[in-house]
Amino acid sequence: MEEPKTSEPATKPTTPVSSSKSYNLPPIPQLRNTPTITQTQKKKKKTFQDQILHTMVLSCKPYTLKTLTASARSGEAAVNSVLLSLIDKQLVMKKEFIGKKTTKVLYWANQQKSMEVEGG
Repeated sequence: MEEPKTSEPATKPTTPVSSSKSYNLPPIPQLRNTPTITQTQKKKKKTFQDQILHTMVLSCKPYTLKTLTASARSGEAAVNSVLLSLIDKQLVMKKEFIGKKTTKVLYWANQQKSMEVEGG
């Protein structure tokens, strides 16, 4: 049995696509090679001191050393040293309440000073 012959050859000749015809198409928009934020500026990691201050500023409530240690998930000595540093910078205020048997110390963020530091 004979196969039917087709008019097309087995291999097509290669010719350039835009040989003589020109189409009025808008140009393809080129992707700009602008760097994104992640390429130019890496996100700065917060230090332990920044984390403590950030927690205190956002909560807007006073903390004892024990509650701040629990919220920071860290040791009491580390939090105490950070608080001393923040008190020296006047970013955190400290108030001692003296009772009959115990003394309670509360720490809270100085909102005005903290906003100046975070803003610029």
